[in-house]
Amino acid sequence: MSRLDRYLLRELLIPLALCLCGFLVIWIAQDLINEMDRFRAAKLNGADIIENYLYRLLDELPRLTPVALLLAMLYSLTTHARHNELIAIRCAGVSLWRMSLPFYGLGILLSGGLFLLTDFAFPNSQEAVQAVLNRHLEKEKQANKDLVNKFNFRNGADGRIWEAATFDKRRWTLAQPIVKWALSPSESRTIAARSAYWTNGVWRFEQVTQWKRTAGNETPAEERAASLDFPAFSERPQDFLNDIKFRSFSDSKLIKKSRFSLMEILQYLEYKPDLDEAEHDRIHTQLHARLAAPWTCFVVVLIAIPFASLSGKRNVFVGVASSIAFCFTYFVMQRFGLALGTSGAAPPWAGAWTPNILFAAIGLFLTRKAS
Repeated sequence: MSRLDRYLLRELLIPLALCLCGFLVIWIAQDLINEMDRFRAAKLNGADIIENYLYRLLDELPRLTPVALLLAMLYSLTTHARHNELIAIRCAGVSLWRMSLPFYGLGILLSGGLFLLTDFAFPNSQEAVQAVLNRHLEKEKQANKDLVNKFNFRNGADGRIWEAATFDKRRWTLAQPIVKWALSPSESRTIAARSAYWTNGVWRFEQVTQWKRTAGNETPAEERAASLDFPAFSERPQDFLNDIKFRSFSDSKLIKKSRFSLMEILQYLEYKPDLDEAEHDRIHTQLHARLAAPWTCFVVVLIAIPFASLSGKRNVFVGVASSIAFCFTYFVMQRFGLALGTSGAAPPWAGAWTPNILFAAIGLFLTRKAS
């Protein structure tokens, strides 16, 4: 890394840190005002509130970081332009492309870092927030929150259907479960039990009755057992939790942002190979949105550079205003693309990726024109 690269990065990282810290302070202060009654009702102490915001921060960083990066880049580059540093760099034979390399590298680094942080390091931040909020609830109230009544789950890959009176999300137990599946085109099996729970990587059923049906035999063979393990069942408690989570979000919430981690979406699709058209659009839009979202920081860099690096004081402020307008349009189009993909009005990949592709191309074109 050359001395010029280090200088440009240093002049960018300081305002970036200040912008990001400022946004976080404003967000926390505003959220505290809105959520204080909820924190009191949940009986959270100071340490619990801090832990709550640490987990929520992981969910907010992908939205706050691109805006902070935009403002930091505009401030840094306009400062260089006002002091004629950009002209001096260009006169020294350094092209706009070469000068922009550290900014491109930072955009890619931030995009990759946010993706690793939210999808691999801490993919379940929303569940962690709920755990903190429910930490001090009375045992009876907490148990009610953990129970899912009239639970059902369909494993389309293995042709297995699960039903239960209740599913305890915390203890991974099923009350009065019934499981139906086909062993072959001419043979099927049904099991009913008093309860089932996950232990040592398998489902164990207690007080089990199972029926085996074969073609040409009207009366199914019945067997009873005090306890049975089914290691052949591929369903895991996390798959049940993912299914519950996916069904809990309406389309109006899904168009605001990607709600699920990449691993949750892939695990969900593993058991749903035969989704109907509407559900296919919803889930695959979330999948492509999750893959496209990390590139937001890089696209912001591509947009900011050609506008903020314009020479001349008058053009600088015009460029800043134009860059902010372009980025605002970009963020609006991201939301609009999610709405189109979720509703089926556009292919899921197009709804998620079009804003990135379009504005990245505009940024590259304007940079080429300005160089």
